[in-house]
Amino acid sequence: MPRVVGANAVRRMIDLLTLATAGVIVLAIAASLPSLYREAAQLLATGAEKERITDILDRVLLLVLALDVARALAAAALHRALPVRIVIETAIVAVLRELISVEIRKLTPTMVLALGAVFAVLAAAWVVIGRLETRGELREELESIAREE
Repeated sequence: MPRVVGANAVRRMIDLLTLATAGVIVLAIAASLPSLYREAAQLLATGAEKERITDILDRVLLLVLALDVARALAAAALHRALPVRIVIETAIVAVLRELISVEIRKLTPTMVLALGAVFAVLAAAWVVIGRLETRGELREELESIAREE
């Protein structure tokens, strides 16, 4: 007779897989740091070229994005909820990365306005979420939603 796996066991397996994914992301970040350090040191020694500096900044922000994703995954597995603030912070870094990386390709005025608007909305959301978290209102709202499910 086949063995039926309970919902709690499935949830624990998902949590373990989520944490393992976060761990792999952190390991990949750690593995890429030495080469990034060597390239930055070489750039400082030989002179700064605008395109190489932009490339290094782009890669650093990509690592920060990966770290934010790992942090969100870990928080989701450990707290059974995805903190909204982490998602907003990840989005802010993504917009900043886009601004830096497209600088080489020469941004159009429309693209600058669009990215600026997205950044402003994300920054405002980050401030509002931070204030709600400080007052505990957001936690209460999320707990009431969780109880309804």
